Amino acid sequence: MSPRLHAALDVSLYPRTYRASVWSNLFLVVVYCLGVLGSLAAVVYSGIGPDDTTPGVRLFSVAFFAVLLVISVYGFLVTVTAQVVLAMDRIESKNYFSSKSMLREDIAGLRNLRTRYGSILVLVPRDETQKKLKISMYITRDAEFYEWLRAIPDLDVQDRQESLAQAAKDLGLGKTAFARGPLLAQGKATATTLGITTAILGVWSWFVPNPHWLVIFALGVLPLISLTLVIRFKGLYQLDEYRNDARPSLGIPFIMPGLFLVLRTLLGFDLLQVRSLVVASVLIALVLFSISLRYDPSLRKRRWVVILPLIFWFVYAYGALSQVNALADHSAPETFPVTVLSQRVSGGRSTTWYLGISAWGPVPSPSEVSVSSSLYRSVKPGDSVCVYLHTGALKSPWYYVSHCR
Repeated sequence: MSPRLHAALDVSLYPRTYRASVWSNLFLVVVYCLGVLGSLAAVVYSGIGPDDTTPGVRLFSVAFFAVLLVISVYGFLVTVTAQVVLAMDRIESKNYFSSKSMLREDIAGLRNLRTRYGSILVLVPRDETQKKLKISMYITRDAEFYEWLRAIPDLDVQDRQESLAQAAKDLGLGKTAFARGPLLAQGKATATTLGITTAILGVWSWFVPNPHWLVIFALGVLPLISLTLVIRFKGLYQLDEYRNDARPSLGIPFIMPGLFLVLRTLLGFDLLQVRSLVVASVLIALVLFSISLRYDPSLRKRRWVVILPLIFWFVYAYGALSQVNALADHSAPETFPVTVLSQRVSGGRSTTWYLGISAWGPVPSPSEVSVSSSLYRSVKPGDSVCVYLHTGALKSPWYYVSHCR
């Protein structure tokens, strides 16, 4: 360790050991204890009964719950024995099963990774072949803990500073905060407004049975507005959101509208043929993706993850074309009376209602279609409903099921 770092620490205070407080561990301990007891009971029950269970199913059940038991025991022991030890020249993270350490002079910097379960301190080594050391920050910390870390560079801060400098360079504003500050603040306000607009329109399109075409149109133009802002103010906005990037993110109005448009398609009608829409969506996605790569250089730094924007553009193109195909279709539909054969409800994060119907028109065998909840509740097996088939504005036939008129 360098003399400067050594002089900043009081030798008499080290080594120091840090553990999680009782309250920090309480939730995890309770969860793992319940996991141990539940898995153990399931293993015993699967092993001795019920009598009508086949040997193969019984063996699989015992093995499955035994794995859960091992995982629960492992998690419990790791949680209650986890500790961090600080010495003058090193830091060590250990538990019942393992011990990992890193010399202080080998640490290039630190990052603070926030997760839904708490913060994780990540120590990045100078040697790229060496593994990072991750420390869960539910441990009890004191002034000496932060003093030990104080001289280690904060890589998150460095990333943000480099991002600001790059944005200033791209925008031609120089490197002063005075020059770039107002434009970045305005960009953030614009991105926030677009994000809120996306959320409102998305919820509207999801919960309103037949949203006005202007709602669908607005969802359709939001990703294009995002791309236009990236092109118009090159270097100010980012299409996705990157860790420690100071530039405003247009991730929500870029990603979410396509998902809402596809969801609206699934809820509103069924497509009889999708090949032409898929081909057109691929071509549109490739064009929009190429433009995105050109005007948002940060996308090129994402290696294989760069494929995600391409996927988002495809989802958007498919959802938008599907809606145009239906909303712009003013042709009179063909009507096919059918018989309700079965009913099914699919639960989860959202509920979907299905009717099994008899063969009709171009569908020569019984099939299952999604319907509105009101239609689902108003019919029963044996009742008659009608399929309404449209040619489609983009020549992709689409249909929906409703009461016969």
